[in-house]
Amino acid sequence: MDADSFLLFYIKQRIARGEDGLQWYNPPYCGEDEEGHVPDIWLTIQQAVLYFERDNSDEIEHQLIDQLAQHSAVKFNAFKYLVDAYFDLLQRRIERKADNFGCPSATNLCVPFLAMIAFTGLFARRLAKMDASARVTEEEQKDRRDFRREITQVSIYGSTMLRYKLYTLSNNEDSTAAYSWDRFCADSLQLVEHISSLKERENRCINNSASIALSSASPLLGVALCGIAAAAAVYFLIAKRTAATLT
Repeated sequence: MDADSFLLFYIKQRIARGEDGLQWYNPPYCGEDEEGHVPDIWLTIQQAVLYFERDNSDEIEHQLIDQLAQHSAVKFNAFKYLVDAYFDLLQRRIERKADNFGCPSATNLCVPFLAMIAFTGLFARRLAKMDASARVTEEEQKDRRDFRREITQVSIYGSTMLRYKLYTLSNNEDSTAAYSWDRFCADSLQLVEHISSLKERENRCINNSASIALSSASPLLGVALCGIAAAAAVYFLIAKRTAATLT
């Protein structure tokens, strides 16, 4: 299934992202071709997930991952509970708030999926960091957590939840509310294009304000006119108001 392959690819890339030299040791096949290429849409989804993570990583790390990482081993039930709660809270909040900001309605459901992928990737990376920082003697080795095995477990848990959510939504009795991996891909593309256009408008506003030298406050005026902050609030900052309820 493409969703499974993408998630494995994302976990592998997210662990390696950064300058600390982390990697997923002995990962399964992650969907790359012989030259390491993946479908372009995967890169688009990856960008959308990173957009979400950029504004919500603190909440995901401290409100969600900290709860799981403290356990001696990650259990599926605990993983599922947090994912379900986070997914459902985002879904309900977005349904109530999105129309107020004039955002594309088609992208509403993709945000909880982006959150789930971001959470899985960040959790896997946390385990990789814990593995890299562990310094144990040979005698202590037998009692050490097997972080590399846990990364594999998290990838399986994440894939299971992704398939489950897609299956549940694709079999919705209301056909207009049905959701699928293909639609998620299309919505992610639309979301990235929407944010890119807002950024371009923001830059144009700032440049125009600077060129006519309205005042020292003109850059702030440009940002306000473009309204990118409002759009970002709908797409990515809703989690900041909801993640705390999971603790």
